[in-house]
Amino acid sequence: MKSINPATGELVKEYGQMDDSEINGIIQKATAAQRGWAELSYEQRAKRLYNAAKLLEINSEEYAELMAREMGKPLAQGRCRGRKMCMGM
Repeated sequence: MKSINPATGELVKEYGQMDDSEINGIIQKATAAQRGWAELSYEQRAKRLYNAAKLLEINSEEYAELMAREMGKPLAQGRCRGRKMCMGM
């Protein structure tokens, strides 16, 4: 699958295709991770979500630039979207 910048037609990134065994492996890992998540206390989950939001915030400029290249979003919109993601966690 190719990610093309809609404004320039430039190739941003090319993603390889997965076969069924790779997809099934990812599903199995996600299922196992969910079981572990369910066993965490509210406080433990809250701390992990807080840390994830902090990482989004730290890398928000990079994500905003990626959204601009891949989706044609103005950079300001990408920055706004990044802030909303952080606030929603």
